[in-house]
Amino acid sequence: MTGNARSIAPESGLHVLWECDVAQDVWAGSSIRLQKCIQGLEDVIQLFEDLLSRLSTTEFELFLVQAWFIWKQRNIVIHGGKLKEPVFKLNFDAAIFSDLNSSGIGAMIRNENGEVVAAMLAKGPPVGDSEEAEILACRKVSEFAIDAGFSELVNEGDKANVMKSISSTGVNQSRLGHIIEDIRSLAHGLRWVNVSAV
Repeated sequence: MTGNARSIAPESGLHVLWECDVAQDVWAGSSIRLQKCIQGLEDVIQLFEDLLSRLSTTEFELFLVQAWFIWKQRNIVIHGGKLKEPVFKLNFDAAIFSDLNSSGIGAMIRNENGEVVAAMLAKGPPVGDSEEAEILACRKVSEFAIDAGFSELVNEGDKANVMKSISSTGVNQSRLGHIIEDIRSLAHGLRWVNVSAV
């Protein structure tokens, strides 16, 4: 070894997401309660378990979004900025919990092999009906997908009339039309999106 040689940290998930200088700078500047470094971790699973025990659900979801962004950017750098991004499939659903006076939202984003690459669960506001719950869920998961750094999506929900309203190009004059317009605006932040009902 010459005097200019330097050791290179092993390319592990823990190194990429937590230990490298770039990742540590991201976590140091994060709005969630994260220490710049936790010592003595063996792998990513141990990191996730530690953070899950210390952070609120919302903070942990933000951590996952930021971790996905770091991982994605690392892959773009490795491939010289020429990474061919696959189309991801976003499936979401909403539920109404009358006894809790709230709604619920669940979503999964899968890659071309059907593997889950991102997921979210969230408590939603009280809603008047299932259509309102589904539209609010679609807006929430669209924000989640964009924040997570996805640029090409197949967006699938299970209410055909809701998905048809979102994919339509006409002005929506319904009581929920302003939310539908929000979803369409969010879609403009994507390079490509396809909205469909399943």
